[in-house]
Amino acid sequence: MKRAIGETDRRRARQVEYNAKRGITPIGISKSVHDMIEGARDFDDVQLQLKAAQEQARYESMSEKQLAGRSSGWKKQMLDYARNLEFEKAAKRAIVSPS
Repeated sequence: MKRAIGETDRRRARQVEYNAKRGITPIGISKSVHDMIEGARDFDDVQLQLKAAQEQARYESMSEKQLAGRSSGWKKQMLDYARNLEFEKAAKRAIVSPS
């Protein structure tokens, strides 16, 4: 622990010396953590909305027979997951395709 603290102090002293030679005054960032989180969340929300719109358009273009086949495939996959004790995957499949 002492060695790690000593290394940190050595690096800090070197950085202070470097800044002093070049007239650099360190300042903290002005952006709050909340702003960074919101930026990431907005991008994720846009991606999810785009994917949902694409899925909706695809399902609207399917015939009843195609939809019935897709639904039975989802149900089989959900039951397979449950049989293999993969309950999280089974639950996600049930949420994605309630039938």
